[in-house]
Amino acid sequence: MTHNLQRIGWLVMALLFAAGCAPPSRANAPSAGEDSTAVQKVILVQPAGEEEELKLKPVDPLTLEDLPGYKPLRAGAHFDRAVSPDGEKLALVAWPTSDFEEGVLRIIDLKEWKERTADFTLDGPVKGFVFASDGKTLYWLAPAEQDSPGLPEEFGLYRFGLNDRKPARIARFPRFFEPREMVILSGGNLAVYGATKDEGNKGGRAYTIDPMSGNIRSQVSLEEIKDETVLRGQGDSPVIESHTPAIAWDLRKEMLYIVGGEPERVIQVDLGQGEAVRNQAVRYRSPMWERIFHRLFPGAEAKWMTGTFRHAQLSPDGRRLFVTGRKDGVAEDSGGRTQKGEYSGLGVIDLETFEGRRLDLDAEMIQLSSDGRRMLLAGPWSGEGEAKGGLVMADAERIRVLGRLGSGVNFQPVGFSPDGRHAYVTTERTVKVLDWETRRFLTGRDGVELLIIEQRR
Repeated sequence: MTHNLQRIGWLVMALLFAAGCAPPSRANAPSAGEDSTAVQKVILVQPAGEEEELKLKPVDPLTLEDLPGYKPLRAGAHFDRAVSPDGEKLALVAWPTSDFEEGVLRIIDLKEWKERTADFTLDGPVKGFVFASDGKTLYWLAPAEQDSPGLPEEFGLYRFGLNDRKPARIARFPRFFEPREMVILSGGNLAVYGATKDEGNKGGRAYTIDPMSGNIRSQVSLEEIKDETVLRGQGDSPVIESHTPAIAWDLRKEMLYIVGGEPERVIQVDLGQGEAVRNQAVRYRSPMWERIFHRLFPGAEAKWMTGTFRHAQLSPDGRRLFVTGRKDGVAEDSGGRTQKGEYSGLGVIDLETFEGRRLDLDAEMIQLSSDGRRMLLAGPWSGEGEAKGGLVMADAERIRVLGRLGSGVNFQPVGFSPDGRHAYVTTERTVKVLDWETRRFLTGRDGVELLIIEQRR
């Protein structure tokens, strides 16, 4: 039993970390497709040959072969990253082992491929790691030191100038608040979304913060949002219940969109004004598209899951929201428990009318090209054989499927080339380049991740 509870504890920690530290949905920033001077640097992440160690190296965007003249740079066993607005600098917090202790901050000049290491370390994963608009300052969120032992964890906002020696904590968030994501808005303010664990005041919460003073400029409470991961039940295999809403940022218009609830609702938060300006159920025009697939797959000991999970991406023009969703449940019968997953298809929501339609497919992740015309969706990560994984290629303007490939393999879409002709995806240990026109993979290479960085000459 002790072993099972330990496994559950690690799974809960993984879920919380994934919810808070996963790369945010693509915000509505100026896209490479709108800028003819935009180029890309593609960086391959591979095992370094040592235990848990990773390395980075620039590769050719089409062949994924190593570019000459660049030596690999170390990235620890885990890393979090931030890219400067001009795409010229990459900041990494690299932890040498899986326990997230003694993380090292490295600032990499992508043009010269030179790095500078800060002379302090960070313990524990950071959240919301971002550059300021001028590219000269870094911000991140991390647990603050507790004044007294045994109190709930309290998060702080930290600032580090690239010429400073040490980071400075410039703000504290209320106890029970757990941040998920942080971004820089077009006006220069920071925006943070997270959830509060206070039993009497649960729900989502959005803050805007002055990055110079650390003063909180606005706070929006979103009690309607269910955003939490908790253990239910007792014994060897209690149930983990998790609810993760989808969020998407419009940086230019300083808007935050949150999708959650049953039936599905969209909350629009005006971050500049510091208020929720719309809170409305989505009206899906065609009932025939609202069919939900039911897929059964075997559960695993001590990993019973219930809850709802959503992912969203905003179109580059800020007019439509693309949403995927999954609902997990556990069925009880005489033979024991069975894990059950239901996918709600792809929802496409018009943000002027809050009307939508559903495309009849199952998907976990979405990736749009920078011009908003092409879309890749990763198939369900759970299932048996052909019932899981694969990629769906779709026309994002006409909302129709163009093709499917790679059934039975779990993919994660990473990005597109500036012209949208090629797409980048990863599997568990492989990175691939997909030709959109021929619908074939051009090449593949061993690797655990690709960093696709837009740069402007």
